[in-house]
Amino acid sequence: MESACRIIKLRNPDLRSYERREKIVEALASKVRLAILDLMMEYDEVCTCELVPALKLSQPTVTVHLNKLYDAGIIEKREIKKFTFYHINPEYRDIVENVLRIS
Repeated sequence: MESACRIIKLRNPDLRSYERREKIVEALASKVRLAILDLMMEYDEVCTCELVPALKLSQPTVTVHLNKLYDAGIIEKREIKKFTFYHINPEYRDIVENVLRIS
């Protein structure tokens, strides 16, 4: 009887080469962060002070989620006095758009 599995010598992937992608996927794996990105897609740029009432979350909670997206490189920020405005990094806009299309 023949084995159902053929034995192939697979290549040895360098797991370090996946670290960047892992960070991006982890950042996207949150309904709150997806909602933030959805708002950014709609309004281009948003301030933390606008996200807090829209999401009905505390400012520290929103900031934690923004920092996760920022650290992954998915969003960029600009600061004006005490206000911080965020927008999607153009490099990741297509990825974000495709993820948000998943139903």
